Amino acid sequence: SAVLDERAWDLIVAHDGLAGNLAFRALDLLRVRGIDIPFILVGSSTETRDESRVLQAVDAGADDCVDRDQPVRFVAAVERELRQSEVRRERERVESELRMRARQQETVAELGLLALSGRDLTDLLDRAMDAIRSTLDVELAGLLEALPGGDSFVLRAGVGWRPGLVG
Repeated sequence: SAVLDERAWDLIVAHDGLAGNLAFRALDLLRVRGIDIPFILVGSSTETRDESRVLQAVDAGADDCVDRDQPVRFVAAVERELRQSEVRRERERVESELRMRARQQETVAELGLLALSGRDLTDLLDRAMDAIRSTLDVELAGLLEALPGGDSFVLRAGVGWRPGLVG
């Protein structure tokens, strides 16, 4: 378990013949922790020909089960799993970015409606700062107003700041 936390892993290869069913325990650990790392189980000819053993490995979360006497198939499995892992990571990144963009658009629309409602400007700015902070998932949000001469600013509205700084 501690080894998984040491660094980001690209691939895990385990031998089916490890003592104490260690390969399957490692698969279970990945599943329990929700870690998406390609896992290839390597076994002897007898182990990989045993369909029930292969099905058990796949059911446990192995991405492939390869005979140790088939190096070409092993290399192909590694290349395929690394490609698929990269595709999954990219898809997750794009989906996360789309969710963030949708949240930002929703916030802009809400603030537009608030501005059109004719509310008090101070209330509008306070709500805008709060919406910006939560949308961007930051601790502080503020609106700086340039004072005459442009050499200094005042924090006109904000959230997350020490009391007395805003205003």
